[in-house]
Amino acid sequence: MSNIELTNSSNSGREMHVLHSMFVFVAARRIAFLVLSVAIVNLFFTKVLKIPKSEKKMFDECPWPFTIFHDPPKFIKDSATWVVVFWYGMCQIYSRVMKVRSAVPLP
Repeated sequence: MSNIELTNSSNSGREMHVLHSMFVFVAARRIAFLVLSVAIVNLFFTKVLKIPKSEKKMFDECPWPFTIFHDPPKFIKDSATWVVVFWYGMCQIYSRVMKVRSAVPLP
């Protein structure tokens, strides 16, 4: 009986280790995509569109997610919106590529 309990407890410990490793991997991948999307959007806004940095203070305007309710054009032009769009897009593309790679065996 103690042998069975020992086997079950070692399996649950192994499962917890695998779940922890998967969580760390997924979180690290999403953080990497977020950092990459911030870099892409900042590069695009400063180098391609040549939009200067705002001189307004933090409390001079409405916070980013709430501008969609009263000023939708400003929401669309805000770089934070595009960071979220690129981040979501990269996560979706990555998940679809992984599904295709798992479905199609490579030689």
